Amino acid sequence: MNVFATTIGGFVFTYLFLVQVPGVRPTESEFKALPEYCRVIFEKKRSSPEWRRWGSIFGKTFEAMHHYCIALNELNRVMKTSDEIQRKFLVGRAIGNFNYMLAHGASDWVLWPEFYVKLGNARMLQGRGGEAAAEYVKAIKIKPGYTPSYIYLSDYYLEIGSSEEARRVLEEGIKHAPNSKLLRQKLEEVERPR
Repeated sequence: MNVFATTIGGFVFTYLFLVQVPGVRPTESEFKALPEYCRVIFEKKRSSPEWRRWGSIFGKTFEAMHHYCIALNELNRVMKTSDEIQRKFLVGRAIGNFNYMLAHGASDWVLWPEFYVKLGNARMLQGRGGEAAAEYVKAIKIKPGYTPSYIYLSDYYLEIGSSEEARRVLEEGIKHAPNSKLLRQKLEEVERPR
């Protein structure tokens, strides 16, 4: 049980959290579901060869990427719990860390397409499909051949009952990633009579 107290206008408000809120740092088992660079960020010194290697790949943004790793981990945690209060809390914490990356990530960061897809997924978990779709579109604009952007955007359109728009998105994706088996399979699913 966690207790949180705050003072507003001279009054003390105490909040009692009946759900166990996990810490921000990933556990050993959670690291296994995260990219390798996340473990380096949390466990290695900045002077280590591993840190320097990943820093050379991600540039200046690597300094802030612990926020991205936290956001990814929170989304993974959401998928492991059915407690709605905890799910909302975890998604909120993920969004906060995504917002940090929006403010501190360099414009040339190579992970922006993946980032916008993950942010879109978090928006979907919040029930904000329109905002999620906008994030997927941002990913497409940055890297038109990034397959997950089209998959998730088509899922959004299917969810709102617009199979024609989902088909159009997948066809556009195939133009940019013609060798993508995943896009072709998804298009077959969409075109399959129901």
